Amino acid sequence: MREAERRAATVARQLTQFPARVREAREEAGLTQRELCEAVGAKSYQGDGGTVAHWEAGRAYPSLPRLALLAEVLGVTSDWLLYGEGA
Repeated sequence: MREAERRAATVARQLTQFPARVREAREEAGLTQRELCEAVGAKSYQGDGGTVAHWEAGRAYPSLPRLALLAEVLGVTSDWLLYGEGA
């Protein structure tokens, strides 16, 4: 396997933890899914967790601008959310 393929595989493995990191940081911040939706300007549907619920389930991922805002609201770095580094 070439170096680039190894690095891509490592990043892919790290990204599988994104949903759990979002949930962990949200809970640590004391926010509900709906409150986090409102804080980052994401959609919540009929009172449920909406977009944040999708992020936490691994069904969707935020855009880069929204990722930066998400990290800021949660008090973590985007690197930590994505890769588990640099909390």
